[in-house]
Amino acid sequence: MASTARSILSQIKTIFEAVDGPASYNYALDGGGQVLIGDVDQPPVANVAFVSFWLEEYESEAIDVGVNTWVHNMTVRVRGWVPGADVGSEARILAAVDLMSDLSEAIRADLTLGATAADADVVGIATFDGEDNHGIAWGACLLDVRATYFSNTGAL
Repeated sequence: MASTARSILSQIKTIFEAVDGPASYNYALDGGGQVLIGDVDQPPVANVAFVSFWLEEYESEAIDVGVNTWVHNMTVRVRGWVPGADVGSEARILAAVDLMSDLSEAIRADLTLGATAADADVVGIATFDGEDNHGIAWGACLLDVRATYFSNTGAL
C-alpha cells in the first residue's frame, strides 16, 4: 500500500497534468514528460511548458484530538518553466505568472487533493526570467504547496 505522502505527490501530478494554459504560453501540461516528480533545474522538454516538483519538507507531530493521532505537514516545492526564446524578458515573466496562476488555481480547486489530504494550499510564490538566473530563455515560477493530513498509528 502506498503511503499517504506518496499518494499526495501522485495526486498533485494528476492535477498539474490537467492544466491547459492560456494563449500567453499556450501549452497544455498533459503531454508526455511535461510534469515530473523530482528536482529538475532546467526543463528537459524543448519548447513546451514544463513542471517539476518534489517533497521539500515533511513534519509530523502527535496531537491531542485522539489516541495516537498524528498531524503531518508536507511542503512540496514546484518549479514551472515556460519557453520564450523568441520573446523578451518581460513576456517570459508574464507567461510564467500565467503558469503560476494556473497551477495555484488547480490546487485551490481541489483542496483535499483528491481526498488524500485534509487541506492544501499554495503558500509561497515567485516568478523570474530564467535567462537572467540560469542563462536560458525561459520564464520560470516557483511555488510551495502545503498539504496537511492526519493518521492514527499504534495502540495504547
